[in-house]
Amino acid sequence: MKVEKTCDCEAWDRYVRGSDRSEHYHLSGWKAVLENSYGNKTVYLEAIENGEIRGVLPLALVRGFYLAPHLASLPYLSWAGVCADDVEAADALVREAGRWGRRVGAKYVELHNTRQLEVANASADGQKLVTSSDKVAMVLPLDRDPEVLWNGFKAKVRNQVKKATKSGLRVEVGGAEFLPAFYAVYSENMRDLGSPVHSKRFFESVLQEFPGDLRLFVVYKDTRVAGAAILVTYKGSAEVPWASSRREFLQHCPNNLLYWEMIRYACRQGLQKFDFGRSTQGTGTYRFKKQWGSVPNPLYWQYFLPRDARAPDPTRGGLKSRILVSVWRKLPLGVANAVGPRLRGHISA
Repeated sequence: MKVEKTCDCEAWDRYVRGSDRSEHYHLSGWKAVLENSYGNKTVYLEAIENGEIRGVLPLALVRGFYLAPHLASLPYLSWAGVCADDVEAADALVREAGRWGRRVGAKYVELHNTRQLEVANASADGQKLVTSSDKVAMVLPLDRDPEVLWNGFKAKVRNQVKKATKSGLRVEVGGAEFLPAFYAVYSENMRDLGSPVHSKRFFESVLQEFPGDLRLFVVYKDTRVAGAAILVTYKGSAEVPWASSRREFLQHCPNNLLYWEMIRYACRQGLQKFDFGRSTQGTGTYRFKKQWGSVPNPLYWQYFLPRDARAPDPTRGGLKSRILVSVWRKLPLGVANAVGPRLRGHISA
């Protein structure tokens, strides 16, 4: 079996769409998103045997802000990692990723996997594979009739949705025309959380590459935007990678109405599961998602790195990170929005 860096996006996407192990983030359009928005150097690897693709691994170089330069699969996104037919193909892809890491000056390879990998005889190459499993995807099985789900929710969840509607909140759904509204609330929320915001160009590129796979949901209180989210659909699933609400409206429960409308939409589209997105176990967002009846599905952050190296902190909880959060929360919104995108491309989480 050989592993090659690919430039044939059509063949790549045929394999991805035909694989039962693929995620939306494996599609080649994300390569263009990363290159166009942040200028990431990308390395898309294919495992090939007898002229057939047996596995793929998308990678992008992140020149770390408070972490060392590294290859990630994929940075900024919920997950991607190895998508392969079998262990042999996965093993070959990870080993080749390690070689590419050395070529491009990366200190390690970071894999956002939905399945745990093992690499045979990694120590023979002076490498090791370290796994962190504190992150999960919160997944809710769907029904074609959203009322079936509604009747199964706890009273607290239903009451919060009702409170939002009684407070005059309403939700509109659309495409790229709602990006300004989404970005206004998203950028404000990210500043309040102490995190540099993605550039608007990043989301413009995502919408350009995948216009049929994304829907934007916006919650209004009269004419003001109270909350917004982006929903990604793929192979019977709906996932929410980005969602935010303004703090001044939290008393009206905009998040609850926002997620209920997305769940209703997914049911009516005939989708089988609703993924609330990545969470760290035990956090407030984890508890919010769990109250809907979603079940944690384990995620595996795996690091392929030199045997004598320490794995990075997947929670990004180091001193530099804590200082950045503290400072960022105090910035005027205009300053945070101007400087944030310049830093965001250097943070892979």
